[in-house]
Amino acid sequence: MKSLAKVLLLGAILLLPASLILAQEKTYIGSEQCMACHDEVYSYYKESAHYKTDLDEKAPAELKGCEACHGPGSEHMEDPEKALFKFPGKSAKSRSEICLKCHKKEAERFTFRKSEHRLGAIACDDCHLPPHNAPAKEYMLRETAPNLCYNCHREIMAEFALPEHHKVPEGVINCTDCHTPHGSPNYRMLKKEADEVCFKCHTDKRGPWIYEHLSLYVEGCLVCHKPHGSNSRHLLTYQEVRMLCLSCHPDAPAFHNQRNARFQTCTVCHMNIHGSNVSKILLE
Repeated sequence: MKSLAKVLLLGAILLLPASLILAQEKTYIGSEQCMACHDEVYSYYKESAHYKTDLDEKAPAELKGCEACHGPGSEHMEDPEKALFKFPGKSAKSRSEICLKCHKKEAERFTFRKSEHRLGAIACDDCHLPPHNAPAKEYMLRETAPNLCYNCHREIMAEFALPEHHKVPEGVINCTDCHTPHGSPNYRMLKKEADEVCFKCHTDKRGPWIYEHLSLYVEGCLVCHKPHGSNSRHLLTYQEVRMLCLSCHPDAPAFHNQRNARFQTCTVCHMNIHGSNVSKILLE
């Protein structure tokens, strides 16, 4: 047993210098060393927001410059065949984790790990360009929204082409006015919970009302409206208003004879359909 222990101890001693040498080989050399070979790339990088990390004297080496994304550069400098971390071909998770080393402290980006984009294997660099790409764009986006969003959300692009739609294609509003691309507590990645995002613009529909339209109160705006686009006016889910109302109110009073044109447009009488301070049945 003693001889076996001596053999194991000797083996550990022999392996120790090799591990130390290996650790010493991978060291941080600073971004300026990269410039010697990658001068054009470095010139674009120097104009980017990421260059600020090199100017931060308090930042640790692993969060500064080129090596914050690509890892320690000493081995690569001695032998260019020894590759650094390259984004193409890597998994979405590993690519995003590189970015989140720095961006995790920002509240909006912190939620990215729980977002629908993350769960759908969308990585940061699927939307954002590396800091050394030219020309530099706002937020380093590959395209401006909504075209960037349309690359994945084809069905939403089709809805914006319908006769009635929110004026996103016209540039009046943008996807990011309602959604936060890095994630939020709700699965639609809305900037605000439920209907609060609608009330930001449609303040007259918010209330509070003495008499609530219960479907709006319980199920929200989407029970009647399609948020991106519709064939029906006011972005309604049904072309005829009465059909929309009857989908929730099939037990309408008998005198609401649907063969009579007078009763085929519910809002002729029930004008305050979002809520009323006067009428329990939303007559005014």
